[in-house]
Amino acid sequence: MEVTSSLLPYIQSGVVELTDTTDVPILSATTPPDSSSLDATSSPQFLIACIDDSRLVCQTMEKILTQSGYQFVAIDDPLRALATLLSRKPDLIFLDLVMPNLNGYEICARLRKIPTFSDTPIVILTSNIIDRVRATVVGCSDYLSKPIKSESVLSVISKHLSCAIATQPESAI
Repeated sequence: MEVTSSLLPYIQSGVVELTDTTDVPILSATTPPDSSSLDATSSPQFLIACIDDSRLVCQTMEKILTQSGYQFVAIDDPLRALATLLSRKPDLIFLDLVMPNLNGYEICARLRKIPTFSDTPIVILTSNIIDRVRATVVGCSDYLSKPIKSESVLSVISKHLSCAIATQPESAI
């Protein structure tokens, strides 16, 4: 209610414009997905975010994910990450640990305190075992080593999004 009230003057003055959007296609609750159901031809339109200050990593992830039929949002500025995630509400988040100004540990910890992201899979991009221990403490769901390989990315996505679909109540699907 507070957000809506604060936006009202901007909407009335024409600075902010609201538009209708279409929803993501609904999945059938009668056919639980398996790993083969998450390919480019039949994948539900999951939105996957990648927070990494490296444009190369974001471009690589975008290529892998869009070719596999996923929607993708790249966030290369960790300071804008929370706002972007709140507005887009991705189904899965890839998160780099080492970034300027705000590191991945802090972002993960903050996301876990927001009810919308309490169960969202957060996959940490790292190769250091010490990073993994600390990342588990702040609430990450999984790890993916750099350099990024498409097979590994798609395997992690299939693992977490298949579980997310299977555990949703029928009314949520």
